[in-house]
Amino acid sequence: MEKLGKIKKIFLGLLTLICMLILILDLVLFSIKKTSERYLKEEKINEIINNINVIDLFKDEQGKELEQFTEIKNKIVDSGIPQESIDGFINSKPVNKYASNTVTKAIDNLIENKNEKILDSNELNKFLEENIDTISKELQEKNVPKSEYLTKENQEKFINKIKEKTPYIEEKIEEINDNINEKLGFNYNEKLQKIFKILRLFYTKLIDILLIVIFIIFIMGICITRQSISKSLKWVGILFVISGSILYSISFVVSKFYNYLEKIPEGFNKFIKTSLEDALSVFNKYGLIYIIIGIIFIITNIIIYYIKLKRENKKFEI
Repeated sequence: MEKLGKIKKIFLGLLTLICMLILILDLVLFSIKKTSERYLKEEKINEIINNINVIDLFKDEQGKELEQFTEIKNKIVDSGIPQESIDGFINSKPVNKYASNTVTKAIDNLIENKNEKILDSNELNKFLEENIDTISKELQEKNVPKSEYLTKENQEKFINKIKEKTPYIEEKIEEINDNINEKLGFNYNEKLQKIFKILRLFYTKLIDILLIVIFIIFIMGICITRQSISKSLKWVGILFVISGSILYSISFVVSKFYNYLEKIPEGFNKFIKTSLEDALSVFNKYGLIYIIIGIIFIITNIIIYYIKLKRENKKFEI
């Protein structure tokens, strides 16, 4: 009888361990999903891009302008617009914002398997007409050399000269997009789209429901194997603490990849680093929340155990 009791105890202990391992995996996957799914949305991508200097995205690993970008500037200069006016125009806030939206669209095209033009000459012409006055004021406030070229009298002439080059700019921007994709290894579009197709399945609401259902089932499993809700509190607490610690460990390992970002063009280096820092911050919050929940469960278990011993007039031992 005593032997059967030991076998039962070992069997229930193994079941508890299995339940805990599944629950730890469940919590880690849930945290990864909730942390990363934000970065598949255009709004979040745009938010991150707005935190970096978008013009840096058009530079190579050595910080030198991409050939196509230089060609665009030279083409406009050849039409009679001073180099200083072009540089000031490109570095103005409205142009940076427009460039941010263009880069966001390029990334969204890749993630969502779209085939939209990242820059349209008609859209660019409309942008110029709507923002030229704001850009002109900004350049004059910053005392940019030859900003007088964009005064009221010259604005129409400037716009008309740029409009002549917008089809050329559109073509070159597409080349830059292809160049950046190639540098990042995004030239294997077919393979990437297969990866994103699989990822989209992971980011469905069905997976959320499945992870929650698994959590409930195996929490109940711990309660059954421990044969008491109060005894289960300690084990649930331990699994939360372990899950939180795993998240912190993953965060630490991922942060070590910063060293490899030097091989990526400067602008995208900042984009990826900003994204990682933002993601790891959220990831660490999940880790901290899990550890706090775990500690609360463990303390609650100790308190219940202490009260029970007090009632039975037994000595409290941890």
